[in-house]
Amino acid sequence: MKKLARIFIPVLTFALALLSLVGCAERNRTDQNADADFSKKGDVLVVYFTWSGHLRSMAHWIADEVGADYARILRKEEYPVTYNETADVAKKEKDESIYPEINLSLSDKEMERYKTVFVGFPVWWYDVPMPVMTFLKQANLLGKNVYAFFSHEGSSDGAGSLPTLEKLMQAKGAAFDKKTALSVRGSKVKDSETVVREWVKSLNIPKNEAVAVPSEITFPLGDDVSERFTGKVFFKNLIQKDSIYNFPVTNHITFAPGARSSWHVHGGMEILVTGGKGIYQEEGKKAQIIRKGDVVHIPAGVKHWHGAAPDSWFSQIVIYDAGWKPEAGDVHSAHGAEPVTDEWYANLETEDYAGRTLTEKDAFMFGNGTLFPSENFSGNVYLGDVLNAKNEAGAPGIHNVVFDAGTYNNWHSHAGGQVLIVTDGIGYHQIEGQPLEILHPGDVAFCPPGVKHWHGATAKTKFAHLAANANPDKPGVQWFDRLPLDEYNKLPTE
Repeated sequence: MKKLARIFIPVLTFALALLSLVGCAERNRTDQNADADFSKKGDVLVVYFTWSGHLRSMAHWIADEVGADYARILRKEEYPVTYNETADVAKKEKDESIYPEINLSLSDKEMERYKTVFVGFPVWWYDVPMPVMTFLKQANLLGKNVYAFFSHEGSSDGAGSLPTLEKLMQAKGAAFDKKTALSVRGSKVKDSETVVREWVKSLNIPKNEAVAVPSEITFPLGDDVSERFTGKVFFKNLIQKDSIYNFPVTNHITFAPGARSSWHVHGGMEILVTGGKGIYQEEGKKAQIIRKGDVVHIPAGVKHWHGAAPDSWFSQIVIYDAGWKPEAGDVHSAHGAEPVTDEWYANLETEDYAGRTLTEKDAFMFGNGTLFPSENFSGNVYLGDVLNAKNEAGAPGIHNVVFDAGTYNNWHSHAGGQVLIVTDGIGYHQIEGQPLEILHPGDVAFCPPGVKHWHGATAKTKFAHLAANANPDKPGVQWFDRLPLDEYNKLPTE
């Protein structure tokens, strides 16, 4: 941050620049407490200091990209409103090594959870602003990976700020490489979202899948069944086995942070994770961390438990063989008979689920799928396998189907009928002669055997659902004509 030198700048240019800076300062002062608090939900922390507001957008993009906590560093005694007055104060702080008091103070205990820390700031007087230095001096950064991002108005290499950080991080025992720092000109920050997100991706930091609030779970919660579990748990039946579709019983279960089942056994089950971060453990094995998009196969009679991680809501579809009975002499442990104790839960030895197939590039719940060229669809559709036909629950094969916005299929019928479970976006389903259904995540659509229907995305949103052809002993699909485009375009989109 350079103090303006009037003798080198024409009067008009100086006046315009000063007016612009005063405006930024006034906007900043109206929300001085923005981001002063944070959720404490993950193992990545983004801290930033801003006077004009430039750094806030960058910090939020970084936090969103990796699911990080974030907080703004505020000087307890606010800087002056005008640019030049602030420049004077900042220069005095730097020259005299004054560490101003700030709003943010994290104890060693609070810092323990973080493996990675992003630090953002504008370059002031060719260096790191002193409020940021106050935070870095106070925080326990031992063993942490530290990354810097900064804005500038000419010091694209960070001037003295990166050597300052390098020296300080070495003293603090933190890992820091100035070559990884992100530099963005202040006037370009508002248009830098793609640059910022790509930079974060290049660092290969795993995204935190923790879900802090139930509203981030896209399926409806359903009924409170907490009396059958430890902690707060919600239940919603999706499919009840009948003679038309012969599809196994399918439920959706949502766990609040720390909530869990007891140890238990039952018929073969398939768990399809729909949100958050959870834990699955079989007797005698390490606990597995499972995340959205994971599919867990549980053979009949295997003793296990499952539930939410301590810091996250967690939700799952469970498909299971409800008619299974243990053989004579087998020990059957029902829900509640053998709880997972607080001590056991607190001292779990965990590892990531080895069966995970999704990557950071997958934008949909069960993956992006592979392009499936077909004249029976109005646009691009993508397919992926979620569950093969030989599974523990005895369910038919389940596929993930992703539609581009505006894509829908022709009228068609399935010899054995079809079941759709919506996972992403907003879409349509219509059975011939019946009203249009507008579908949202958690909705289930049924089409009876031999009956014509069509389904697809709205004109405005991408759409994905799980699809299962019921009664697999009756294979076969018959295709017909397509709903006219002019009729499709008149359909409601919400």
